[in-house]
Amino acid sequence: MAWSPPSKLLALLTVALFGQLLLGSSQETAQADAALLDLRAAYPPPGEMVDMGGYRLHIISQGCCSPTVVFEAGAGSSSLVWTRVAPEAAGFARVVTYDRAGLGWRICQLQECWCETFR
Repeated sequence: MAWSPPSKLLALLTVALFGQLLLGSSQETAQADAALLDLRAAYPPPGEMVDMGGYRLHIISQGCCSPTVVFEAGAGSSSLVWTRVAPEAAGFARVVTYDRAGLGWRICQLQECWCETFR
C-alpha cells in the first residue's frame, strides 16, 4: 500500500510530537531531580539517616529511659508533626519518630513504592 502525501505528513507529525513529549518529559525529570538536590542541601534532616537493609530511614531519637515510644505520623505527614509532643514524652521515655517511605526526608526508591513489594 502506498502512502499518500497527507498520510506521510500525519505520520511524521505524530512521530515528531511523541519525540518532543519524550524529550520534554526527560528534561522536566532532570530539572525536578536538580531541584530536589538543592532542597536537600538547603534543608538537611534534623535527625539521622539510618541504613535499614539497603534503605535509608530518617529517624529522630530523644530521651534515654525505658520504655521506648515510637510515634508514627499519619495522613501523609512527616516526623515533624511530633515536634511539640516528642520532647515532652522524652522526659520519661525514649522517643523515636520516623519518616515513612516517600515522606519527609525518607526518599522512596521506585522499586519499593510498588504494591507488589509489600506482598
